[in-house]
Amino acid sequence: MSDSTTVVDDDAQDDDTLAPARPRGALAILRVVPFTIAVVVVMLVLGVATQTLWKPLVDRDLFDVVAYGLPAFQAGRWYTVVTVALFALTPAQYLAVTGGFAILVGWSEWRLGTRRTVVATLACQAAGILGAAAFIALVGGTSSGWDWAARVADDLDVGFSAGAMGAVAAASVTLLPPWRGRLRFVLSLYAVLAFLYIGLLWDLEHLIG
Repeated sequence: MSDSTTVVDDDAQDDDTLAPARPRGALAILRVVPFTIAVVVVMLVLGVATQTLWKPLVDRDLFDVVAYGLPAFQAGRWYTVVTVALFALTPAQYLAVTGGFAILVGWSEWRLGTRRTVVATLACQAAGILGAAAFIALVGGTSSGWDWAARVADDLDVGFSAGAMGAVAAASVTLLPPWRGRLRFVLSLYAVLAFLYIGLLWDLEHLIG
């Protein structure tokens, strides 16, 4: 009887390590996911300050200033790697951008901790943006004969989705099998299918990130 009790206690202890306690109350949530909350708040504040919460960014001159993509980097606007993460193309997209970031990165921060989540999110965001631009620069242009590459070579984008997906992929390490493999399979399947069948600039960023 004592041996079986010890095994049960050990398993419960392992589960507690892999699944942190659920935060209770607003202050507790703030302590657990400060990075997620800070980014969402900055997104909304900038949306109000620049009026992009009610005026589409894509139709304004500001879009060319803050958006990233191969044309932006060729023009020397490398700062867009940072600024672009805090905007959405249209007012309607703010719901998906802020809500998606809050859910995906919030869950990742709860599982991984703030420092690791910040590193994973920023690294995957930068990898997605710069990697997509480098790939398009290598295979783009009309001389390559690849219509898709020539089409997206002039595209610009905004958003933090590549970083958010990368954070979830990193946080999957905290899950036990088979859920770890299932989550990674779903993320990979989405990224591959979206790139193959939709093929927009951000689909390439998601796949790389």
